[in-house]
Amino acid sequence: GATLPLALGNARDYGMNESLASFALPFGTALKRDGAAVLQGFNALFVAQLFGIDVTTSLVITVFTTGLLVSFSTAGVPGAGLVAMTTVLGAAGLPLEGVAVVAGVDRFTDGLRTALNVMGNCANAALLERFDSRKPATEPKTQA
Repeated sequence: GATLPLALGNARDYGMNESLASFALPFGTALKRDGAAVLQGFNALFVAQLFGIDVTTSLVITVFTTGLLVSFSTAGVPGAGLVAMTTVLGAAGLPLEGVAVVAGVDRFTDGLRTALNVMGNCANAALLERFDSRKPATEPKTQA
């Protein structure tokens, strides 16, 4: 949420349609947390390996599906991923003690989650603009 004004300003500076950017970027910031989903999955698989639990296909599917679903409700504040991680670990049948282990490095990975979220939201807004049917088609530039 704190990066939204900067992302909107950058979208304007790069010539993105302002009405599209002012819809897509806040919408993505509110709902789409790629970084949370990815890190929840990696943290859960780390916990499984740490406690000697076999990483099966069904465990991976459960972890990443739950991580994706939980990411929609994760708050955009530091440390919120730790609370959501209990849901992912519980759904996968992994020990909840793993949250305490991951908590030690959570603050370091928080910036990476934020960067992934911002990049994903900006990329989605750019893709929406690229395929916007309201925009007139432009001629490709040819070299002389």
